[in-house]
Amino acid sequence: MTKNEFLNHIFRKSNFLLRAKSAVTFIFIGWSITLFVFLYFLYSPSHSISGQNVVSQTENRSHLTNPVLEVNQTHAVKPSEDQKKLDALSVEVQRIQNLLDDKFKSFEELLISKLDASHDDDDQNENRPYPIEHVDLRKHWIRPKTTKAPRPDHLPKSDCPKLNEPVDAVYTWVNGSDPDFQSSLKGTQFEMKAPSKEDMHNQRFQDFNQLKYSIRSIEMYAPWIRNIYIITNGQKPSWAKMEHPNIFVVYHKDIFQEETDLPTFNSMAIEVHLHQIAGLSRRFIYFNDDFSFQAPVCMSDFWTEEKGYKVYQNGPVPKKVLDKKCSEECVSVKLGDGTCDKECNTLACLWDGDDCDGIAPEGSQDKRSTFYQSVDFVNVLFERTLTEKSERNWLPHVPFMFDIEIVKDMQEYYALFFSVTSRHKNRQKNDMQPEFGYAHWLKEATKSENVKVDPKKYKHQIVKGGPLAYISYKNDMKKNKPALERQVKSTKTKFLCINDLMDHTKPESETAKKELQTFYETIYPHKSEYEV
Repeated sequence: MTKNEFLNHIFRKSNFLLRAKSAVTFIFIGWSITLFVFLYFLYSPSHSISGQNVVSQTENRSHLTNPVLEVNQTHAVKPSEDQKKLDALSVEVQRIQNLLDDKFKSFEELLISKLDASHDDDDQNENRPYPIEHVDLRKHWIRPKTTKAPRPDHLPKSDCPKLNEPVDAVYTWVNGSDPDFQSSLKGTQFEMKAPSKEDMHNQRFQDFNQLKYSIRSIEMYAPWIRNIYIITNGQKPSWAKMEHPNIFVVYHKDIFQEETDLPTFNSMAIEVHLHQIAGLSRRFIYFNDDFSFQAPVCMSDFWTEEKGYKVYQNGPVPKKVLDKKCSEECVSVKLGDGTCDKECNTLACLWDGDDCDGIAPEGSQDKRSTFYQSVDFVNVLFERTLTEKSERNWLPHVPFMFDIEIVKDMQEYYALFFSVTSRHKNRQKNDMQPEFGYAHWLKEATKSENVKVDPKKYKHQIVKGGPLAYISYKNDMKKNKPALERQVKSTKTKFLCINDLMDHTKPESETAKKELQTFYETIYPHKSEYEV
């Protein structure tokens, strides 16, 4: 029962009882008056009749002698039996009246105390924040507070200013050599084939401890990062100290909204859900496991209060895909109608507004990696629905900062397309490319006439180039070795990416992996606190 309902209920009852009290009181008063008048005229010792004065019996009979009267003349006259009854009746009436007053007084005191208690409860409720959030075991689990160990002498000192907010790191990771993973991959019925063989190549799922060295780089060069989240399909790194209070393994099922979208082997589908991690900081840095730091890095390398987000970018993406137009009939009638219309199944028409999802268009097929096809798709989507004639650029391979609030803005506007991406179990040409899409949404949303966002939240600055290094790592050590040696000597590189392009079916790949591990041990020689 709400406060208002309670009060209405109480006051309805109190009004009824007060009316009942008044009625009973008037009845007793009226009855008492009537009884007194009747008895007065009946038993009064002297009264007038027809205007004649009646002489008292004492005066009329003064000549008589009465022995009893003479004896008692000095004493009070004894009351008659009727007078006794009248007095007793008066006492009883007064007793009933007092009883009623006491009962109603007790009720009034009880009512006042209940109302006061209700007001006290209301005051307490007003001071309590609403609504109360349901307990989330992973988010609200109270972990024992531990004193952070002193920073080892072998680690470089961090000169970064103290943060006013937590910042977390997020990785996507898979161990492709795990038998359970291989069994799941082979047993999954893919509704759509990957457009390019490269998208299901074994290099996409191989693991040779790059994640371990990347986390070492965080401990060395970004100790201000709070928690490390590793997103997997159920695997755990064998070297990770899982009891450490600041490292967490998050399973795909914990962040995907639809169970039918799993299992997935599509990194873009996984990246769509990064912001769903329970307890994740509002601003977080996303790493591939082949990203690492090679020099001290601060929050200001990603965001500042004054200038907002740093958007690192390379040269512009080709605009040729924007030259082709979608017919007015497709735009006005057929896009997104739930039916794949072959005349609208083109990139210019966004594959019939995703109605032709998984259906190959007529004519020659694009054999490029779906990474490039999905960039083209997002480029056309933004050109037709966000802003026209905006320059869009390739992004370098560096750790990438996301803002959860901005991610939600973008995914709300493009809900259909992110939902389609989520259900792709392998990469497809119409995937939403998360980093490319986010960077350009950040740049363009405030200029669009179709959406309204907070400009202060979207502050950003463009950084071309930057202190970064990218190595395409293949089986050929003659080409790999000079690149690795340059990085060992480098003092300017902050962001390092060594992209695995090896063919792991060839024996040369074993030598290449050993050399790469030697390189990592050279620049990250010490175990991190996150390792067993």
